[in-house]
Amino acid sequence: MDRRLTAFAFATCSFLSFVPAAQAARTQITIGVNQFPSNFHPSIDTTVAKQFVQGLVLRRLTIYGYDWTLECQLCTEIPTAQNGRVKPVTLPDGRAARAVSFTLKPDIYWSDGTQVTSKDFVFAWNWGKDPQSGTVNYNQVSNDIVSVEYKDDRNFVITRTQSLCNPAEFNDFLPLPAHVERPIWEKSKSDYRVRTAYDSDPTRAGLHDGPYRIARVERGSTIVVERNPYWKGQRPQFDRIVIKSIENTAALESNLKSGDIDFISGENGISFDQAVSFQKRNADRFNIEFKSMLMWEFVNVNVDDPALKDIRVRRALMYGLDRGAISKQIFEGRQSIADTMYHPQEPIYTDDGVVKYGFDRAKAGALLAEAGWDKVGADGIRTNAKGERLSFELGTIAGNKTRELVQQVMQRMWREIGIDVRLKTAPARVVFGEILRRRQFPHLYMMAFAAWPANDPEAVLHSHAVPSEANGWSGQNFGGYKSAAMDKAIDAIQTQCEPEQQQKNWADVQRTYADELPQLPLFFRINTQVTPKWLHGITQTGHQFASTWWVERWTAD
Repeated sequence: MDRRLTAFAFATCSFLSFVPAAQAARTQITIGVNQFPSNFHPSIDTTVAKQFVQGLVLRRLTIYGYDWTLECQLCTEIPTAQNGRVKPVTLPDGRAARAVSFTLKPDIYWSDGTQVTSKDFVFAWNWGKDPQSGTVNYNQVSNDIVSVEYKDDRNFVITRTQSLCNPAEFNDFLPLPAHVERPIWEKSKSDYRVRTAYDSDPTRAGLHDGPYRIARVERGSTIVVERNPYWKGQRPQFDRIVIKSIENTAALESNLKSGDIDFISGENGISFDQAVSFQKRNADRFNIEFKSMLMWEFVNVNVDDPALKDIRVRRALMYGLDRGAISKQIFEGRQSIADTMYHPQEPIYTDDGVVKYGFDRAKAGALLAEAGWDKVGADGIRTNAKGERLSFELGTIAGNKTRELVQQVMQRMWREIGIDVRLKTAPARVVFGEILRRRQFPHLYMMAFAAWPANDPEAVLHSHAVPSEANGWSGQNFGGYKSAAMDKAIDAIQTQCEPEQQQKNWADVQRTYADELPQLPLFFRINTQVTPKWLHGITQTGHQFASTWWVERWTAD
């Protein structure tokens, strides 16, 4: 149950001549991305940049595929009540639960030749439920999953008390190589997250169970993956894949034009406006895919700040933004405005009773005055009775020029309603590794989350998902939002499974989101992917999971 990120960029570039990839190089491909992963551990932190790399070297127990339905990667079949693999059980304390039985495929191996077994899932659960683990979805392994029962090396049973309506969905519960990681964890559990082999020795044999393994890492710039010699699945075409991280997206485009990279990731690449301009000049050489995504741009709100804790101030911030004008001017009107985190193309979407924040400066001003920010100084900035200025810091990821442009437009719009906004940027690895995870931003932080279909928002909106030292900085509720109404709605979508109940509960989540504004929703993303004409089989899914999870399908002329 993970709910998730990426960024935009804006720039213009001078025309450079193309250098076609040599035919001899078709056993290797070089991909350009705009972010470098903060770490390589399968279950600590989660970013689009990291998930893109994971898709090459790992496989999930279950995953949503291109048709937006749940499919197996490591298991033989999706458990259901009909095939006898999902059974209702009652725990000794009276709680209702589901026992979900999985069988692993017989030919999955870690990159040192050790077979992936049920023991790797048992270890992943035992590690993850430790309060200091820092796993991305601590609630899933500490509260939802009450046991992972080893039957034999290929069979195990997970008993869970939450997500009863989607009991087989374990997209974020990845195995860990117990033969490698357990000794490291047992030596010192409290600081395992900084000693894991995935980061201290990421090229070590035995860490990866996908078609590739990480062969070389240059921190902040380059990741090289090569074939996993023990992969028994469909053989991918490329012997080696190089991922180059180029945080400035203008430079990313230039590297494509010069031939230093072969294609630009749609999940983590250039911005919409860059792609539109690029398509007009280079459609004969490259395919440009524009994909509407289950990914929403928003502003994280640190509700620990006294001013932002006031819902009137948060609502005023929304009314003070002309999101329609931003979309029209920067995105040709093609990025639709988000009222909540759920896209209109999702079956669970509703706008019935959902508050919509149109552009209304007068209403924004009235709300701020009502909240006590009723005086306006000579500089146009509002103050309260104590003489404190209404001033916030708005952060985002450095190098993403479009997002930085949006940041500047938002600064100007908010100033027009009397709010001073200071802009700040930081590299992606710092943003996701420290600023967000440890909640080090004082006020506002602009980012994006990617989701899978009907994504349970627990890890980003539930009160127990606020990262803290006590829970090892797990969870993605970076703003610190806590709401009894939201907690109740989220708990209900996990346990009340009748269709009418589900419809009501999903609507309650969306209405509560719009009413209480745990985040300031902006737009739904259109991701743009640029591939050369000779490369085939790479398309975006439209949801959280990157095309790399199906890298075996990639082919080249």
